[in-house]
Amino acid sequence: MVYSYAAGTAFTMKALHMIVLVGEILLAFVLFLVCYKKNGYEKE
Repeated sequence: MVYSYAAGTAFTMKALHMIVLVGEILLAFVLFLVCYKKNGYEKE
């Protein structure tokens, strides 16, 4: 995506790229929640 932008060409988002992108975001969010709960920050 960055390379095509730098080259001045249009980048077409394919379905597989969208799935991978959403999957990475969800994975990062789940890992954050697991670490957050494991450290006990939910208790004020």
